[in-house]
Amino acid sequence: MKTAKLISITFAVIILVIYTVFYTDTEVVAEPAVPVIKISPVTEKDTYVKSGQAEYYYNTFYTALREKSEKPITFKIPEPVYEEFEVPYHNSDFKAYMSFKKITDKTAPQWHYRQNAWTDSNGLRRVGDDYLVAMGTYYTENVGERFRITLDTGNVFTVTIGDIKNPAHTDRYNMYTSVKDNYGNFYSANVIEFIVDTDKLDSYAKKLGTVSCLDGLDGNIEKVEKIVGNKTKETA
Repeated sequence: MKTAKLISITFAVIILVIYTVFYTDTEVVAEPAVPVIKISPVTEKDTYVKSGQAEYYYNTFYTALREKSEKPITFKIPEPVYEEFEVPYHNSDFKAYMSFKKITDKTAPQWHYRQNAWTDSNGLRRVGDDYLVAMGTYYTENVGERFRITLDTGNVFTVTIGDIKNPAHTDRYNMYTSVKDNYGNFYSANVIEFIVDTDKLDSYAKKLGTVSCLDGLDGNIEKVEKIVGNKTKETA
């Protein structure tokens, strides 16, 4: 009796397995692995995308990156603002020099620039890329202000005011110091006086008394512009 019952149960299990395998539409689906997606805004769609969901996310990211790459990128670039001054109607090629060691007052603002300037290969004192100079009160009464100088040779350079010329040594407008020849005749208007280290100053400039013999400094002063601030300009 027990043997017959065991045979019946075994037979029923076999019938159930056969029915499940051959007569049902049930599919056993394994969880797909996460596909490898390679996203690039500049190449064609990658062949590694394999599932519908991954396809959707790929297209979304690809489109966003492509649109971002097509948008122009703008930058805000600071541009100096200039205030232009008059220049003498005379020859102004002569550019005298003074030793930085003549600045001795440690309480004066000039002392700061005396101590913090550096000396270039020609013996000229500099603040950053600017030449350190003295100018008359027509142009400024404040040490530390900056100017752009344009010469009639086309050369352009910037200066920082390291000292102020004594009005008693300049013309009635306090624009320049008169330079005279050996006969006492007016020769040139000295607008800019370069502050130098005389121990390192170019020997030819020292002999002539002017730094105009150095590259980039020869020529009459065509334009004097104070750098008064900055404005921003957008550019792609």
